[in-house]
Amino acid sequence: MKKIVVADDSNLIRMKLKKHLMDEFEVVEAINGRDALVKIKVEQPDIVLSDLLMPEMDGFELLRRIQLDELNVPVVILTADIQVETNQKCTDLGAYRVLNKPPNRDELLLTLNEALSANTNA
Repeated sequence: MKKIVVADDSNLIRMKLKKHLMDEFEVVEAINGRDALVKIKVEQPDIVLSDLLMPEMDGFELLRRIQLDELNVPVVILTADIQVETNQKCTDLGAYRVLNKPPNRDELLLTLNEALSANTNA
């Protein structure tokens, strides 16, 4: 089973995402970007699903650190921010895709599986 780190400062959102994902992924929860970065290094997940706005370390900084530390893991960002500039900044920082919150379960699973396939083929 593939492993995913789910980073969101909202316990409720993490619980909902875990419910969507637990049939297909081993879910490792993180409460912010800093926690996610540690768990990425320790758990070595296949993929990361991260909120954009979180305390201590946001999704932008998490994306920067993943690139800086050369961690080869695809990242899908979740955000309520629908601005084109935000989406572009995330993809410029290495995000595979940006999805709007709350994500549709089918779209979420499709996107995560596409990201995994793209990363395998790289």
